[in-house]
Amino acid sequence: MARKQKSKPLTKCESGRNIFVRRAYEFDDGVVSFDIDTWDEGKTNAITIFGCTLRKNKKGEDFIAFPQRKGSDGAYYNYALTKFTDDEFECICKQIDELV
Repeated sequence: MARKQKSKPLTKCESGRNIFVRRAYEFDDGVVSFDIDTWDEGKTNAITIFGCTLRKNKKGEDFIAFPQRKGSDGAYYNYALTKFTDDEFECICKQIDELV
């Protein structure tokens, strides 16, 4: 069963990009589902992505998986995507750790 936590204030990363993890749910298998808002200093390029997950790859390293849909060919395709620097990824992970 998932555990729901409230949001915390946004975090400004060294890159100048603001990151706000809206909510996070940690499941029994260790996967964390979350929603994220991000925008740059001038409040341009603002995006909100619902349904991201924080998972571990085969090497045990954390990565962010973006929401996907299954195509008619049976393959899965991302329908929302943004790039994060290592610093921004750390900001996201830190907020998730505080929420779950």
